[in-house]
Amino acid sequence: MAFRIRFNCYVCNSVCEAQQSVRINREDNLVKVEIMTFRRDTRNLPDVNVDENTRICSNCNRSIIEEIRQVELNPECLRLNVLAQTSWKTCLFCNAANNLHRLSVSSRVNVFVIRNIYIPEEVRCCQVHLDDEGYIFPYLLLEFKSIAPITKEQFRDLFEFCDPVVDDTQIRNITRKDLIAFLCKLRQGLSDEFLRFIFNYPSRQSTSLAIGNVRKSLMRRFVPQNIGFQAITREEYIRLHVSDFANELYNANPEYRKAIVYPDGTYADIQKSSNFRALRQSYCFHKGRHLLKPLLIVAPDGYILHIFGPYFSDSRNNDAAILRNEFERDVGLMREWFEEEDIFIVDRGFRDAIPILHRLGFDYRMPPLLKRNERQFSTDEANEARLVTKTRWIVEARNGHIKSIFKFFGGTIIMPHAINLRDFYHIAGAIINRYHGPITMDNATVEFARTLLHRFKEINVVQARVEGEGLCRRHAQWRPLRQNHLLSFPHLTLEYLRDLTVGVYQINLASSYIQEKLQRDESEQLQVDENINEPGFLRIRLFSRFTNAAKHQIFVAFNIRNEDDDDDEEHENSVTPILGYYCTCKSGGRTLGSCAHVASILWYLGYARHLNNIKYPWTRLTRVILDAHSAECHLVVVSGLLPGDIAAFTAPSPVLSV
Repeated sequence: MAFRIRFNCYVCNSVCEAQQSVRINREDNLVKVEIMTFRRDTRNLPDVNVDENTRICSNCNRSIIEEIRQVELNPECLRLNVLAQTSWKTCLFCNAANNLHRLSVSSRVNVFVIRNIYIPEEVRCCQVHLDDEGYIFPYLLLEFKSIAPITKEQFRDLFEFCDPVVDDTQIRNITRKDLIAFLCKLRQGLSDEFLRFIFNYPSRQSTSLAIGNVRKSLMRRFVPQNIGFQAITREEYIRLHVSDFANELYNANPEYRKAIVYPDGTYADIQKSSNFRALRQSYCFHKGRHLLKPLLIVAPDGYILHIFGPYFSDSRNNDAAILRNEFERDVGLMREWFEEEDIFIVDRGFRDAIPILHRLGFDYRMPPLLKRNERQFSTDEANEARLVTKTRWIVEARNGHIKSIFKFFGGTIIMPHAINLRDFYHIAGAIINRYHGPITMDNATVEFARTLLHRFKEINVVQARVEGEGLCRRHAQWRPLRQNHLLSFPHLTLEYLRDLTVGVYQINLASSYIQEKLQRDESEQLQVDENINEPGFLRIRLFSRFTNAAKHQIFVAFNIRNEDDDDDEEHENSVTPILGYYCTCKSGGRTLGSCAHVASILWYLGYARHLNNIKYPWTRLTRVILDAHSAECHLVVVSGLLPGDIAAFTAPSPVLSV
């Protein structure tokens, strides 16, 4: 069989042979070129310049010639986009056959004015697509965001980056349908087979081909311009993305601003591989699953500077090894971008990468490591750890955003997509950088940073007293809180608690800690040490949320509240209600903020117990799901009640008051 040259029609993009196509000369066919360009735009095809090699199929050529002839016969005629519907007995949008209504004249005129589409009189539509006045509902922003992680305006901007993809056989253009299918896959994590039915692709293979073409197209211009070291200079990064709060908190010389970055790894579940080496290296003993591990470099405002990897997730590919490997193998770009004394905010998982950071002249901030045979950090060490965690949550939040915005990364990624996981992560990061706003912190000002640095130097006087008098080793007589303790404890506001704990994380955990304590003690009251009979000083214990056996002792020193001071607002503002606190947990000695155990006690005694209803976490799961170790599971099911339901009637209520 002889080889035949085939062409793509400029208008309809169909494949035709030379005998079935017509060559277009732009200079001699200006009117025809204008009509061709208009028709190509209406088909959502990308812009292509018309040159001497441009061809159109015979069908499009005849249609355009007929349109030109009609215009020449009647110069007053208009070019209309007429809706072509195969049947007037079904809905215009969903093809439903019931509850149909004709569109009003005003509704059809509205569509023509806004969209330049003429709807014939016989067209019918479901009532669900019409508002109270009979107009067609606009495509709601929330509906669009359910299938795409961006708005309609942002979608139009993103489509401008979708250049044609050249493969071995032909040039493949990217349509708007292909792009929205790709975004829907990332947004909802849908399979290619499911996308085929949603977007009416002819086969699953054509759907996968369209997804792959969009991925390749976005990697050409969109990704390099919006993520990576080549997308932004160091000076622009410092000016746009290094906040004044982070610069004041971590930079020893704030007047000379430095680049501050937060590296952190995340995980992506993948299918098991039939290759034994890949099977071993992708298995993470820490998580107990087969994973791949990308490493994100994030700015203080959430801007994703770069995404490394993905790497395997075995023990040899921890966070420190990945960062060290990137500096060693990518010596050109990374070492040119960073400069000496730039600051890396890392967690303890990067401790093995500290030597290379020192060797390259970088500064770093990392929570201290617990010394051998020590059970608790010193006050300075605990405060230093709080300075790091005060802003490091940003990179963890951005990791969570990737999986919440793009559910594709939250599920199990199949092998055909796992080999292209790097591209998917870079596209997701570029979309977040370009179309999603920065992460902001409340009250993140230079003055607040200076306040934290001042509190960093404070001494924990309560800890000094507890250790000096050996209060932790004294035998305790745990008794329920008495009325005199409650009356003397000061009233606290949420604003005061947030300022005391330097954030909201510990406050959000308080209700869970109190609920756990009261349920495990089978009591409606907290218990204090009766042997410490000193006004303004309490010793209380709480259970650990990680292990059943661990218990922590909390010591709180406070100013005694007098009933005469209730109406004296000036007196309340001048007196510090909480004088100090100490907990026996690892971070219990800090003065910059507090641990969650101290925050829970202060939240309950000073704030929550004064509320009419305390909102505790949901407990139905523990009442419905059985526990073989619990005695409740041995109860006999009576009258259709589950053992958990019987326990609900016999166990004390978690909503407690004192």
